[in-house]
Amino acid sequence: MRRLVPRALALLGAYLAITIWRTWPLAAHLTTHLPKTTMGAGFDGRFPLWALAYEAHALAAAPLHFADGNIYHPQAQALFYGPTAIGALPYFGPAFLLSGNPFLAINVMLIVCVSLTAWGLHIVVERWTGLATAGVLAACALLTNPWLFVWAAGVPQYAVLSYFPWIALLASDRSAGWGRVLIIVPLIVLQSLADPVYVAPAVFAPVGLIALGRLRHQAARPSGIRLIAALALSALVLLPVYVGYARVRVGNPQLDTQSLWSAVSPPALFVPPLELGWNGLVCHDGAGGNHSASEASAVMLLLIVAGVACLLLSRSRSTSPRTGWAHGLLWGGVGIMLSIPAATFFGRATVYLPLYQAALRWTPGLFNVVRVPQRYGVATLIGFAMLTGVGFAQCTGELQRRIRRPVLTALLAAFAAVAMYVERRPQLQIPFPIVSAAPYRSSLLYAVRRTDGPLLELPVVGVPNALPDLRAKFVFAEAHARSMCRSIFHWRPILNGYSSYWPVGFPERMELATRLPDPDALESLRRLSGLRSILVRLPELSPTDQRTWLRLADGRGRPDLVLVARDQDELLFDVKAAGASATRGE
Repeated sequence: MRRLVPRALALLGAYLAITIWRTWPLAAHLTTHLPKTTMGAGFDGRFPLWALAYEAHALAAAPLHFADGNIYHPQAQALFYGPTAIGALPYFGPAFLLSGNPFLAINVMLIVCVSLTAWGLHIVVERWTGLATAGVLAACALLTNPWLFVWAAGVPQYAVLSYFPWIALLASDRSAGWGRVLIIVPLIVLQSLADPVYVAPAVFAPVGLIALGRLRHQAARPSGIRLIAALALSALVLLPVYVGYARVRVGNPQLDTQSLWSAVSPPALFVPPLELGWNGLVCHDGAGGNHSASEASAVMLLLIVAGVACLLLSRSRSTSPRTGWAHGLLWGGVGIMLSIPAATFFGRATVYLPLYQAALRWTPGLFNVVRVPQRYGVATLIGFAMLTGVGFAQCTGELQRRIRRPVLTALLAAFAAVAMYVERRPQLQIPFPIVSAAPYRSSLLYAVRRTDGPLLELPVVGVPNALPDLRAKFVFAEAHARSMCRSIFHWRPILNGYSSYWPVGFPERMELATRLPDPDALESLRRLSGLRSILVRLPELSPTDQRTWLRLADGRGRPDLVLVARDQDELLFDVKAAGASATRGE
């Protein structure tokens, strides 16, 4: 035991060093920069940043208002209009509460979670195979996956996969007693909370199939019952989160249309069909570049196929890592089944998956929220990483029985790891792309903090349900995401907001905001939302709008707009009730 702990820590340090190297130069700019690995990182990556910061703040200061959020004011339960990413809080929360810097916290979370996932895969596969080099190759299969460092790095809740290996390990142990249930339940809950829509099914489905399979056999039935109990208890713990989403759904009957992307990207279960590649896995994610979590490299598939061949030809199958084979295939296969949409191209043929066809027929409203089912491929990412290590162990097990040279095994593992990296290198973004986050810090922050009440940041660059094209949607989303991230430093309620969906009334409030500083629009907005302050970002305005707001700031204002602070780039106004003698034409 004394030797195991230092060895485990040394392994974790090694994978931490590899992850830092792989994401370099992010580690040199932890407090000031963020990943910019996808086109949507400027908004889809900023929502979990705001959500995690708000959740940590709410748990520390106002836990009864955890679900309310401070965006989309005056909308209640604003947190549940997008992914909550609560499963990332154990990594994000301590760094944020200690430093007050959300950029440091999200970067630490990304690097630590990727490192822990690689480390967990190594430990689990080594335990199944008895071969440390097999664990190394399982970790390398993860660390060379382009999706992990493109889409998941840009939308960081998808990088929180560190619970998967331990769930698989605990679920694979048939002899585990009820004490293990108390261990696996928090792991299932936290992994599911990384994303309740896309990650939770990728956890529950494989574990559920393991449990059902054991119920068929008398000897394994107690283990199956314990797993079912663990899933039931996990579902009970997760219920409040799904109730929060259900309330949003009930309160917004037309929720499917209340999204920037409803007209751009219909639910991927219907169209467009995706293409299956030569490796039999989904190769195009539809959101994070031409990559998917389910995509396997040629080296990985070679090791898996070679391992299967050795397994079939082996004279002594009793020594084969059967647990590793069974669970790697299960997690990988379930992930593929979940991630392939209803209609898929395979060469010139179109394949229709009966599972989703039936689901669409019986639960169309539920499945409308699944825009990109390929994200369920996180289970395949973990499963195929396991199979890579298990396949190598199977091959080298046969080799060692004939040659008995451990050094040769280590050399073969090193060669396979280098081959994986060389094959993937053209798809990997090297150096890791990052962007400065410093502009989120407002020089008027003290003045913003000194007052209270709802705040609006301008410009809002359009009305969300009337944006003309995809570029306009990106600009709109990034502007509101910046406002959300700036709100982390003052926590005032803001009228701005960006998430998967918007609440009823948000487009109407933004339409009024685009007409400011028109007096009638300002008074209507004040009555609807209780608006108290307006922060104007001058560099993002047109020259005409800049002159209009500068005239108001230079003493030619109105009783309903009072300048309280300014600098070269920003103006902060207090909003007052329009008096009876206010001059409406100014």
